Amino acid sequence: MQMFPHLKNDDTARVSLRLNKDEEMSLRLFMHMADKTQKVAFPHGVRMFYRSMGWYRLDTSNNFRAAEKLKLATVIIKKWHREYDAARTQELRLLMLKARPELEVTAYVGGQYMIHNKDANSVKTADAAFADVQAKDVLTNKLAALAQRFAR
Repeated sequence: MQMFPHLKNDDTARVSLRLNKDEEMSLRLFMHMADKTQKVAFPHGVRMFYRSMGWYRLDTSNNFRAAEKLKLATVIIKKWHREYDAARTQELRLLMLKARPELEVTAYVGGQYMIHNKDANSVKTADAAFADVQAKDVLTNKLAALAQRFAR
């Protein structure tokens, strides 16, 4: 989301917004405007109009104290955007955990996950796997030497 307020004069006061489709739908749900044909409405007659290619414009129906009305609308949009970012961050964290099934969440404190491996031996198995590879190499070398001995 990008926001560009132009609030110097009440007659020309407006706010330009850049939203992607997901953000626009989330803002609609936040403002209880599920119908796509309706304009997103804010208090004091402020409406969000579609301009083009993801650009929107907040404008008032009456120019009396338009800058204050638009400031209130920007405060509401900023509150929505903080909640939207928090929800997206939470969703991304859960998707990252789903991608790695060996991890398990043990606690959630202050926005951070406490994670540990379900398999307690998984840390040890990395070193053990390397040792196993070396043992297999030694075994294959011994088998090759034995095969050469019987081939003579």
